[in-house]
Amino acid sequence: SGGQRRRLALARLLLQDADLLLLDEPTNHLDLEAIEWLEGFLRLSRSGMLIVSHDRRFLEHTTDDILELQAAAGEWYPGNYRQYLRLRRERRTVR
Repeated sequence: SGGQRRRLALARLLLQDADLLLLDEPTNHLDLEAIEWLEGFLRLSRSGMLIVSHDRRFLEHTTDDILELQAAAGEWYPGNYRQYLRLRRERRTVR
């Protein structure tokens, strides 16, 4: 099926041991089992990663730092998605 082909193609790319992974909406069209496999793989990976995703659960499970880009400016947040939300709220309260 198309989903199985997509999973196989993704696995083949990830196993190439790249220095930097650029992942644009990597969970689109993946079932829960494939997403969980991808999360586990990325947690163990030594590659640097740039992930663009609207999947908050995925970001919670795969990120150590978040760079928020808005209006040609970036702001760095250490930690996972939950920590990002807390820090962003704190920083905006201070401003």
